[in-house]
Amino acid sequence: MLGKLFQAEWKATSRWLLPLHLILLVVTVMGKILLSTGLLENEAFVALAILSMTFYTILIIATSIITFVIIVVRFYKSLFSDEGYLTFTLPVTTNQLLISKIGVAFIWCLINTVSVILSVFILVFNEKTMDSIAELIPNLNNGLDKVLGFSGFGGVLFIIFYIFVCILSAILMFTVSICIGQLMSKHKVLGAILAYVGIYMIIQTISTVGMVAIGSITSNMSQISNAEVLKVYQITIPVSLVFSIILSGIYYFISKYIMKNKLNLD
Repeated sequence: MLGKLFQAEWKATSRWLLPLHLILLVVTVMGKILLSTGLLENEAFVALAILSMTFYTILIIATSIITFVIIVVRFYKSLFSDEGYLTFTLPVTTNQLLISKIGVAFIWCLINTVSVILSVFILVFNEKTMDSIAELIPNLNNGLDKVLGFSGFGGVLFIIFYIFVCILSAILMFTVSICIGQLMSKHKVLGAILAYVGIYMIIQTISTVGMVAIGSITSNMSQISNAEVLKVYQITIPVSLVFSIILSGIYYFISKYIMKNKLNLD
């Protein structure tokens, strides 16, 4: 049944998100063709170059925002609007509902991230770019070693895992906010927004206190060496990762508890 939930959720979101990312791909290809003509390098077409870059930048930002908005709206409407009456009559568990929706949302966030990166890469790709990347890789590897304390394949895997956890945590933060908001008898959307703001403020406060606590290992940060600063980063980054994992778990179980025990579709 979980597979069918995934299919249904994917189909519902793909109606909007697939055309959106196809538009980004088409615009990218058109932009690459325009750049290859050398037309935009002509001083007579400066205005066109600026307009094209502005449009592309807006499209990149809009694609990411719209992707997340559609995911959030889909979660709310399918569970806590009139559609929720049908959803919760299905012979599925709360875990299956949450996993299917969070899983599809996570996949779309990854697709959006890869699409944006790939789009930018296609536009800037040329021989000079490849030479610059080849020169940059050793520096990046050295930077990973200094900041994380290890580099190479392990460092890359750590960064990828860190990004995955951040994406999942962001999705679950919206999820739990919507679940908390629906506990209100009226103005559930407003309740979800206020819940999100409240959670965000709490997390920022905890993060700030944690950074101050870690930074206090030295009496004066301006007087410590670069090596000591890097050691602080080597502590804060893994701590931040663990903190995000714990938060994700808390978000998930609160969402599950509310959907299972405190459902309010009135």
